[in-house]
Amino acid sequence: GSRGYPATFWIITVGLVLHNGLGFHRLLQQARGIQQDGTNKRIALVEDDTTTEKKICVLFVGPHKTGSTTLENFLEEGRPALKQDHYANYGIGIAHVVVPCLGKNRDKEKDDLCNEKLNELKSFISDNAGRSNIILAHEWLDFSNLNLNKLTSYLIPNYNIHVVVNYRRFYDWIYSYYNQIHKNPTHQHNKKIPTFQKWLTAHMEKEFRDKYSLSVYKRYSSLPEIYNVSVVNMHHDAANFDTVEAFACDQLDDAPHTCEAAKSRPKAIHKNPSKPLDWKIFRQRLKNYHSIGHVPDDDERWQDIEQKFDSMTDVPKACLSDDLKNKLLQISIQSETFMTPEWFHNSEEGLAFLKSDFEKKIKTTLCDIDVQAIVMSNEWQGFLEGLETLSRK
Repeated sequence: GSRGYPATFWIITVGLVLHNGLGFHRLLQQARGIQQDGTNKRIALVEDDTTTEKKICVLFVGPHKTGSTTLENFLEEGRPALKQDHYANYGIGIAHVVVPCLGKNRDKEKDDLCNEKLNELKSFISDNAGRSNIILAHEWLDFSNLNLNKLTSYLIPNYNIHVVVNYRRFYDWIYSYYNQIHKNPTHQHNKKIPTFQKWLTAHMEKEFRDKYSLSVYKRYSSLPEIYNVSVVNMHHDAANFDTVEAFACDQLDDAPHTCEAAKSRPKAIHKNPSKPLDWKIFRQRLKNYHSIGHVPDDDERWQDIEQKFDSMTDVPKACLSDDLKNKLLQISIQSETFMTPEWFHNSEEGLAFLKSDFEKKIKTTLCDIDVQAIVMSNEWQGFLEGLETLSRK
């Protein structure tokens, strides 16, 4: 890479057992190749000299909610710098290939569109073979139903495959993913937004298995065709961590122009940030506790209700059950222990910080608003009854 960065370490192969569908019970094998001192020694871990003649395909596989959208946009905008460093980026069009055409148990290659898209991908790979390293980067590469053997078969003849997986703590990630699903007003899930507690009860196991960093890492590292896999720890020096810089400066070998472009770009631009769902949930559930919740969507009284809602302080919360809290914490601890080197998770910013941060968020961010407690309070009862006497529409 273009700098030494202790947030990144390498794992070559590992075994894992999921226990009762949640978390993992034990490691079958110890991870090999972890740089416990935090250095970033990629090629040194591979002893087959014949592989060094090949160019590298860097696969950034997310997962979702780890800064992937910001990185994908940078790679689109940074093509001139990438070209100077002898890298070619396929672009966000990879999303049109991986989901419809590379899904397991789908015979989509007979479709004209899939044939067209797959041929475009194959042409990109062959056109750059022997001339340039290539990048395939998209969060949809974290999907569990992808036929990874087919994808790697396109790459193996000409490229060593270097996979990059971002690691974000499970309790932070799972809430951010829940928010992502439900913040879009046109999303199919949003006819009625479930509370985080209800959604987590139904989906924690599935989302851990399908899209979480640890599971994504396990899928890719199990493929014998993969040259190596890196895990980028988003929590090391978290105040200064930047997904784009971590990728451009640490995961691309000999890419000084791209690294400089990453460092010099405007910071603090989040392309896909979380948005509070409290008002949406309150509005949807108000009708369960007061008749005014049944007024039409275009009734002007909704503006008054929203203003009242936004002015609240010390909002009543409905927090996770003890069982859910314990499961969430244990998965988070086990994932951190597995996904980060020993020097990190034994440091102050490792497991010690995880536990203290979890205790704060379990009483705030990870709680739902208690709609019933709000609406049934004397203050709100008087306010809503006053609105009901108005004839405005």
